Amino acid sequence: MHIKKVLGSDNEQSCELELLRDDGTSFFVNIISIKEHREDEILLIRSVVFNITERKIADEKIIQISSLLKNVINTSQDLIFVKDKQLRTILCNDFFAQALGKTPEELYGRTDIENGWPEEFVRGNPDEGIHGFEADDREALSGKTVKIEYEPVNIKNEIRFFNTIKSPLTDETGNIIGVLGIARDVTDRKNMEDELKHMATHDPLTGLYNRRMFIQRINDEIERASRYQHTLSLFMIDIDYFKSINDNYGHQTGDTVLQNFAKILSDSIRKSDYAARYGGEEFVVVLPETPLLKAEELAERLRKQIEDTHFSINNNEDINLTVSIGISTFPEHAETSHELLEIADAAMYAAKAAGRNYVKIP
Repeated sequence: MHIKKVLGSDNEQSCELELLRDDGTSFFVNIISIKEHREDEILLIRSVVFNITERKIADEKIIQISSLLKNVINTSQDLIFVKDKQLRTILCNDFFAQALGKTPEELYGRTDIENGWPEEFVRGNPDEGIHGFEADDREALSGKTVKIEYEPVNIKNEIRFFNTIKSPLTDETGNIIGVLGIARDVTDRKNMEDELKHMATHDPLTGLYNRRMFIQRINDEIERASRYQHTLSLFMIDIDYFKSINDNYGHQTGDTVLQNFAKILSDSIRKSDYAARYGGEEFVVVLPETPLLKAEELAERLRKQIEDTHFSINNNEDINLTVSIGISTFPEHAETSHELLEIADAAMYAAKAAGRNYVKIP
């Protein structure tokens, strides 16, 4: 076959052959041949034979290693990818491609936006806390290793969170030729951490801030109000005759009433205000930048709303609640959270002593 190609062409021809030695082992050669002729007469064929056994063995090892590497990265549940200096994908594993509903080959030679990643995740969106793939890629191209924790990524219209490492990819001379990225899905871990943080700061029954978080927040608000010479008001709220609900309908019904009350309370206050469950059937509301007169007006509105609300309990039965509310204001009545709470609590007990369903100020 090789001789036929040589005879049929005026150009140099080459072929690779596997040959057998006398002992039965094989070796590889590369034969390069060209014919010499005068007019239509072939004078001779010149050939050079190279032993390429070592190169073939090395090539076979490269193929084996490449196949092994491909199997390794495709077995990984991490997103693994390589981009060139123009930020075009030149290599990725199956898991990375599946995130876009494509095959690796469909992604090669294309940028993230061309491959279908949403633009805000590529370019960044500071308002949503999204730094953007491109900024991190370019930082890696500058020679830095970039670590991104809890990076939000849109995977098939679902926001997932990844811990990502991007490193500069270099050639054998040390020149940066691209970016190597590995991203691990940590959504479940983040959700668990968020849940634990929520549990540490919120009341499990009502979902409002717990007492510990309330103390932290009001101290922060007092410090801010003092720095900027603002006012701050506090409501201490107690549900009137709540014990009778537990006694007559049971604690489970009492819990349901507390949950419904907390929702009404949250929905009724301003966005700048925040509520907390202080203990039992006692609740507190912090009203930043609110003077006493305005606080009294808001408390009266809240008292009336609770009075007019029908709370559903067992067997579609409705009950009505009333609340007693005490108010204190910084710095008019006190300058520490402890004193504000004591004064608001005393005002709340004064509302109860007056017959309940009242708002009282010191």
